[in-house]
Amino acid sequence: MSKDIFNGNIKKEYIRYVKFILIAVSALFLAFFIFFLLSALLDENMELDAKIFILILSGITFLSSFLFPTISLFAIRNYSKYHKLAKLLIKDFVFIDS
Repeated sequence: MSKDIFNGNIKKEYIRYVKFILIAVSALFLAFFIFFLLSALLDENMELDAKIFILILSGITFLSSFLFPTISLFAIRNYSKYHKLAKLLIKDFVFIDS
């Protein structure tokens, strides 16, 4: 028997869906990070201000790739206290109605 990382706050039929969403969104943020980083570093015709903006955007997407799953898991595990945050990050139909 495997341990439930969601503390029983997710319906059984949606556990794989939530795990997929957490992994897919993290991978999407990482893909955007690589795209923004490479476009800022390899484009020689870009102005300095635009390069700085894209590098900042790259940093934000890199942080988001780690923060989204971490904050989502924290909010799901503590659903009774942070239900608004959990429903903001993950669709509300996956949660067990309490």
